[in-house]
Amino acid sequence: MATPTTPQAPLGTQLSIAILGGGIAGLSTALALARQGFQDITIYEAAKGLGEVGAGINITINLARIMERLGCLDYARDRAVALEQYKVLESENDEQLTHVNLDYLQKDFGYPFLVVHRRDLQGAILKGCQSLPDQIKFQLHTALLEVDYTPTPEGKTRFKVKRNVAPPTDPENVKGAADKKAQEEDLDREEVWLEADLVIAADGIRSVARRDMLKKLGEEDHS
Repeated sequence: MATPTTPQAPLGTQLSIAILGGGIAGLSTALALARQGFQDITIYEAAKGLGEVGAGINITINLARIMERLGCLDYARDRAVALEQYKVLESENDEQLTHVNLDYLQKDFGYPFLVVHRRDLQGAILKGCQSLPDQIKFQLHTALLEVDYTPTPEGKTRFKVKRNVAPPTDPENVKGAADKKAQEEDLDREEVWLEADLVIAADGIRSVARRDMLKKLGEEDHS
């Protein structure tokens, strides 16, 4: 949780914030901003669902402290392994090069050294975001196509997305499956320009947002 000494949404709680990307970085940013008091946050993600691939990742004591403040540590801790020690071995003969006991971390700093799968780390942060539905909204299966870094007359930033799947439809407004399918087909792959007061790029190593910023600066993105 935000501490009493933390400034609460200093730029205004109703600032519209668009976060481009729903990975660990995007979700963490959204959750941190929501805990600061911002009320209008939307995460745009190209995937149909939020998930993570990869191997294990460390939750050090500094990260654990931040995750506790954001209210998402318990979920990750329930799925993590607390390391009591670690050893570094020579790969050819397994000779021990280093040995470190880690049990002092819990005693001295209040948190163990945790190892968790990336999927569960992202899941913990996602749970935190989903606990604040009035502040954080999700636009999944929405691919970023372009970012226009020329401000609008109102000072907003525009970005273009392609919605590959129709937004959820209220069953009460649909007269049967055929009508619903036709409605989804009409909206499928819709390209639209959106805008926000603040646009945060978290769209990964092949970032469209970075590409367009470098293009505006006359530089080439070599990623």
